[in-house]
Amino acid sequence: MRLIRHLSALALIGLIIQGSIQPAAARQPRVKIEFRLAESEPAEGLTRATVVGKDEKVYLHREAVITNREIVEARVVKCPYFTNRPRAGVARILGKKVRVWSFDIDNLFRIEVVFTKDGAEKMAGATEEHIGRPMAILIDGKVIEAPVVTARIYDKAAITGSFTEKEAERIAKGVNCCAARVVTAGQLDRTRVKLEFRLAEDKPAEGLTEAMMGRPGVKVYLHKEAIITNNDIIKARVVKDKYERTFSLEVFFTKEGAEKIARATEGHVGKLLAIVIDERVVSAYVVKERLSSDKARIFLEVTKAAAERIARGINRR
Repeated sequence: MRLIRHLSALALIGLIIQGSIQPAAARQPRVKIEFRLAESEPAEGLTRATVVGKDEKVYLHREAVITNREIVEARVVKCPYFTNRPRAGVARILGKKVRVWSFDIDNLFRIEVVFTKDGAEKMAGATEEHIGRPMAILIDGKVIEAPVVTARIYDKAAITGSFTEKEAERIAKGVNCCAARVVTAGQLDRTRVKLEFRLAEDKPAEGLTEAMMGRPGVKVYLHKEAIITNNDIIKARVVKDKYERTFSLEVFFTKEGAEKIARATEGHVGKLLAIVIDERVVSAYVVKERLSSDKARIFLEVTKAAAERIARGINRR
């Protein structure tokens, strides 16, 4: 039995798992990052700035929406793309020669940042009222890009400047060296992570609880009682995502837990099953058929260290 992935979110998992402390000698130089609302025209109280590498002016609001304090984690994402350098050639297909074109593949690197709970709420509130206008992203005081907000942004954002891999890694490490520490290193392995599987709906109804998930702020509506809790989990383990440099979890149910989720999903085909970690919806799936397996995959798309800490927290009794 398998669940078809319908929605997923980075989901602020780092809220509970960040906080490892590096030795002083190994610390990276701090990189200052800010997300600021901006305008395309000057007005009183706004500060003029130029986007790096472009002849583009934006006018910044005074206060930053997001700073390093609201960032849990930054990571580098590789983005292959076709270049504009097509090459003509000849290939033999079914015994005939035909002209073909080939393209070089190059790579761009972007930086994906995950916000704390407070940061996500601040970003959601700010961008909801700013659709159709620019949001400036500053690194060490310089505007790297200023994309137009097209939808409400919630728990993560991508910085897509023209970075080399080395530049992107340096920035990500510099952000991570002072990212939000919600739990100290000493507390880390003593922290229990609360896990729930809940039936959910895509529309509000009486008795359901509204919850926010993903970007740009997808809403789901949770049933009151959890089907699966920590008491129904034998163990959690880390698994590598197939096509990414990220990691997720696989959880194994007790006999009673497997029976409970089988009964619940049998009458919930075509609707949502939500995964909730520490009161936050991290992903939701459309139930295609009765879940009769004794295990399930939870897509987190986080670093290996983050996934390991979550698994330890779930396994803690």
